Amino acid sequence: MMITRLRAYSRVGVLWFTVATAAFTWWNAIVCGVSIATGWWGSQQPSYHFGVSVLVGVIPLFVAAWLIGRR
Repeated sequence: MMITRLRAYSRVGVLWFTVATAAFTWWNAIVCGVSIATGWWGSQQPSYHFGVSVLVGVIPLFVAAWLIGRR
């Protein structure tokens, strides 16, 4: 029995996914670093500050989903 390699995703799709996850990782690291450095996530701050940071942090994911969804 011969096993052949089947490609479930296109190479462009894999590239889009890789770029999107890299952009999210870098953007999220920047958002977290700025939030900690400025005291936005301080213990004296209200809890919604974390939620606002999450909303800003997921922007690359929404952009990537929109770009991939256009195809």
